Amino acid sequence: MATSVDDEDMVRGLAKFTLERCGYTTELAANGKEGLDAFTAHPGEFAAVLLDLTMPVMGGEEVLSHLQKIRAAMPVVLSSGFSEEEALHRFRDHGLAGFLQKPYTATALARKIKQALRAPQNGD
Repeated sequence: MATSVDDEDMVRGLAKFTLERCGYTTELAANGKEGLDAFTAHPGEFAAVLLDLTMPVMGGEEVLSHLQKIRAAMPVVLSSGFSEEEALHRFRDHGLAGFLQKPYTATALARKIKQALRAPQNGD
């Protein structure tokens, strides 16, 4: 299962459509708390997380910290309108599986998730 945590309906819809076409069962969350709650309920069922950086209720940075405490090797692809260079510099010590610059295409999302799932993760 993959999850897309993003406060934008259109982005979540694109992620669901794309990930399900790639064969993943997809869980959607409209904010960081919803995403973290879904992950916490079934952490072993998730193969990857697509996580927006800026969201209401609980931001991506806080969610990432919690996810890594629960399952350190979880592949997390961070998504943001911020530049890739800025985001990767800010999160260089967080063990991200990748970064996806917004706006992105379905093809870019599918490629990034597949790369994240093939890459060795922290704790492996």
